[in-house]
Amino acid sequence: MTAYFQNINNRASTIQNANAIAGKQLDMSNAVGSRTDGSFTIGNFGLSGVREKEEYPLLLTTQRLNMETTYKDNHLTLTAGINVNRYFAIGITTQYGVHGAITYSLSKNISMTAFGEYYNVNPWYYMAAFPYISTSRYGGYITYRSKKFGTHIGAEKYYDPFVRQWIFRPIVTPFVKVSDKFIFELPIGGLLKEGSEHLFHQKRRKGPTITPDL
Repeated sequence: MTAYFQNINNRASTIQNANAIAGKQLDMSNAVGSRTDGSFTIGNFGLSGVREKEEYPLLLTTQRLNMETTYKDNHLTLTAGINVNRYFAIGITTQYGVHGAITYSLSKNISMTAFGEYYNVNPWYYMAAFPYISTSRYGGYITYRSKKFGTHIGAEKYYDPFVRQWIFRPIVTPFVKVSDKFIFELPIGGLLKEGSEHLFHQKRRKGPTITPDL
């Protein structure tokens, strides 16, 4: 569980990874990196591009390119884009992906979002590198927000290349609006999942003690 700041102007694509996005911030103490971005808007349509490079000493280096288009009106927001990621770890792997999201505002306080992200490869290097590597995922969540506070509540499935399975995970992300440009978010869905699984397994292990028949 890691808290992080998120630029409001870039929320459409990054909220998809609410439980893992903290590993991709450029202000982390264990990484150095650079970022170049640009965007423009014509009417209800917008186009943006981001290029990032991140270096995690003794772990891996990543290069990312994201191109995204957005349509937005009073109630509906549509987002679609392409990703190209390159990882320098055990060899070099280039990852191509597409992503999309749709958000519908039921009121000024409540909205619903569905999202998906697919990659041609989901590489696995070692456990420590997992938070920094993008994987295929899909899901949805409901957002409630007031002037200063709010939360995202929903669920997602993501592909775990280590176990080669799709994993379910809840999305529970309370947030605080720090300013007009930044939101402070605290994704706790993964922590709640691990806690419930630990409690469930503990209960399953409890049972009567059977003494050996001597």
